[in-house]
Amino acid sequence: MSPSLRVVPFTGPDDEWDRRVAELSGGTFCHLAGWRHVMTDALGHEAWLWMAIDGQDTPRGLLPLVRVRSRLFGDYLMSMPFLNDGGPLGSEEARSALGAHAVQEARRLGVDLLELRGRTPVPGDFEISDRKLTVLLDLRGSAEEMWEHGLRAKVRSQIRRPMKEGMQPHFGPDRLDSFYEVFSRTMRDLGTPVLPRRFFTAVSRHLAGQIMFCTVELDGAALAAGCGFLWDGEFEITWAGALREASRMAPNMLLYWSMMEESLRRGASTFNFG
Repeated sequence: MSPSLRVVPFTGPDDEWDRRVAELSGGTFCHLAGWRHVMTDALGHEAWLWMAIDGQDTPRGLLPLVRVRSRLFGDYLMSMPFLNDGGPLGSEEARSALGAHAVQEARRLGVDLLELRGRTPVPGDFEISDRKLTVLLDLRGSAEEMWEHGLRAKVRSQIRRPMKEGMQPHFGPDRLDSFYEVFSRTMRDLGTPVLPRRFFTAVSRHLAGQIMFCTVELDGAALAAGCGFLWDGEFEITWAGALREASRMAPNMLLYWSMMEESLRRGASTFNFG
């Protein structure tokens, strides 16, 4: 651990933590304090917020950690489970100190695995896994410009198909139930364990300012649905699904395009495919 920094538990209000996330380079929605409540209240996991401070008690870095104990997967200490980011945040010195502290916590708790997720390596002696990719798309100035110059003709044709079928996108927190019905059926069809509905209810409550639900519907029935987060000019579509029986009509293509349009409308400049 860095001799000039100390790692201490954060005990302040959520908005103070979130303000620090916004101030530090590399902060994402995965670092926000609301996730601590989601993990503890909805899933029963233990969660901590750690802060690296200097000699004047000035925060230099942040790290959320969650312990996930599963009969299926084992005993893990992670930042951030079920998400793509959330690892040590701040200066290189702070991230090094936080990474070393995470190792100490993992040993103290006796977990099977410590996993720190992020787009940049954590300084220190960590094994790096590159089994996942992050795909980003620059969003152009307007939906019209994006449609004409940001999408290939074949993609535009694939998006028009569900439009011609009469499908329409719908946004809002009131789409949570429809989203979950489509998402859970998609995951079960794939043979993948699905997060409980109470998880998404908690996320909708604790990250209301960042979350976006979208469904693509035909005659009032949702055929595709997605859920993602807008933070600092970037929108990430984190969970999505489409009903297998509707695949020939490509509702997923309209889903992604509609979320790009809405992201642009809300001021995003980058679309993250997760």
